[in-house]
Amino acid sequence: MNNIKISRVPVKELRTSEFPEFVTEVCAIVLKHEPTVLKIDGVFGLLQAVVPELMKFTVREGSHPLTAELHTQRHEFDKTLTGLLYLIRGIKARPMQVYAAAAGKAIPVLDKYLGDINQQNNLVKRRNLRLLTDLIDADSELAAAIQTLGLKLSLDELKRLNNSISTLQTTRREVKSQTEKVDKTAVISAACTAMSKLFRTIEINQMVEKETDYAPLVRELNELMQEYNKLLSTRSQLPKGDDTKKTDTEVFADTVSV
Repeated sequence: MNNIKISRVPVKELRTSEFPEFVTEVCAIVLKHEPTVLKIDGVFGLLQAVVPELMKFTVREGSHPLTAELHTQRHEFDKTLTGLLYLIRGIKARPMQVYAAAAGKAIPVLDKYLGDINQQNNLVKRRNLRLLTDLIDADSELAAAIQTLGLKLSLDELKRLNNSISTLQTTRREVKSQTEKVDKTAVISAACTAMSKLFRTIEINQMVEKETDYAPLVRELNELMQEYNKLLSTRSQLPKGDDTKKTDTEVFADTVSV
């Protein structure tokens, strides 16, 4: 059985945003070919262990999937709040005797917390809404008045959205905090070292494990390497300045290699 070499990619020429995808594609190929059967599961585990750290520093707040979800939730919050204010204005404009007691109990409280809410920034707006819903939860008579006036569903939805937005913001902040604390140089170096060991082990095993066919794995890895080398070759031929925003922070240090 031939000892087929695995092509290498000069990863120092990859952008930081490209490297995690490159590593995960390598991992996906190896997993497909059953690393335990190929007796490379130990060294492959070293590469897999680095992947979660790689994913941390590729997440940017602006492109984080939670950002889009936050925009959606805020839009729903504002739309629901507008509907609630419209209902309150209607109750105040056309008072009905049957609802007088409920209105007398609820309207002053609603005016206190929602009266000028559209003039407030999002933080103050959501804080006042939280104070209002906490007050309603603690006052059964106020809660009953809110329900009698037909405002409970809107307020419940606002409370749900408010809590959801807070959770999303906290999660995104934690991810951003983790991103800032990751030692990118150390993580990249560890990934490159693990990948080099993996490739070298595969090449050696081809000579030692005569009964095992490594050719399909090596062939697929080489196809991936060819794609990335083609990308880098094309990029190197671009006129200077056309390599979009390839700043020092987006390129690996020259010492990094696989």
